[in-house]
Amino acid sequence: MPQTAWKLKPLRGRDIIEIDEARCDGCGLCVSGCAEGALEIIEGKARLVSESYCDGLGACLAECPRGALRIVRRESEGFDEEAALAAKAAREARAARKADGTDEAPSGPGGCPGARQRPLGRGDSGGVPAEEGGGGPGLANWPIQMTLVHPKAEFLEAPALALAADCTAFAVPGFHREFLGAGVPLVIGCPKLDDVDAYIIKIGEILKAHPSILEVRAAIMEVPCCRGLAYAAVRGVERSGRADVSLRLFVAGLDGTVREELPEGAVSPEEVLWWLSCVRARTGSSGSRGTSSR
Repeated sequence: MPQTAWKLKPLRGRDIIEIDEARCDGCGLCVSGCAEGALEIIEGKARLVSESYCDGLGACLAECPRGALRIVRRESEGFDEEAALAAKAAREARAARKADGTDEAPSGPGGCPGARQRPLGRGDSGGVPAEEGGGGPGLANWPIQMTLVHPKAEFLEAPALALAADCTAFAVPGFHREFLGAGVPLVIGCPKLDDVDAYIIKIGEILKAHPSILEVRAAIMEVPCCRGLAYAAVRGVERSGRADVSLRLFVAGLDGTVREELPEGAVSPEEVLWWLSCVRARTGSSGSRGTSSR
């Protein structure tokens, strides 16, 4: 019987990324910072998808706010740029299909009725106006999960778009009143559990499809992994190519207060990420304040 000869890739000493899992909080910023697509978030931690996808130049190091990445020299497979870029293109294609809804279950006959795109009035959502003794407006749209919202859904045609990390509504008692406001469409997600690249694509497509949106409000928790949503908001605005969209950023503390708000004019990705690192350093300090976004 003929024997199959397996050809192993030769190993050689070269520079390659190393990840300190104890420091990594799974925020995902390094994934977007790797041009070759060598990194992914798997089970809440950054992982090297393949040694042959890493060029060893370390462009991702500056993206990590925890210092969990470093360059080491050791024996590993050689860098295969063609394979790395092909794998990255395949992942981006999957993310794009998820973003435009072609990877989602149909909401028509035979599909999930809960995924049907529809606007909601107060009568549908059960929200009671504050002046009538209720807690303020209910949802303006359904669905609200980032992965289920179609970028061309009619309910997104509004002056503002609210992006919120899943946990914020549970941590902030007056979430609807303080953050949403009446009639503002809401999209939620978890940057630690979901694909941040898909978020960036979808936010960009939403803004392209709805020129009425002039403000993006992003609400995140103070925990480090939540910063991926702020990053996605900034990159999504960039991807849309629109210069008329302003970004407002809110950080909710575990005590239910809104600790910080993005300083006016700080809209570049570098400024946002620097500011977020300052927020993390000051977490627990005095000076907390509530905000009203309406």
